[in-house]
Amino acid sequence: MGRVLGVQPACPYASDTRPPHTQRHRQRRRTRETAIRIREDKKSCWLHLQAG
Repeated sequence: MGRVLGVQPACPYASDTRPPHTQRHRQRRRTRETAIRIREDKKSCWLHLQAG
């Protein structure tokens, strides 16, 4: 069974055995951090476009 999970490492839910609530909470927290990072990336990209 472990070998079957190892064959598909691309699936994010393959090795995740946590309950849905914990998964959802962690997802929300990471989404907020990712949103801030994306905003900064967009800002830097916009500055890059303006400079060019």
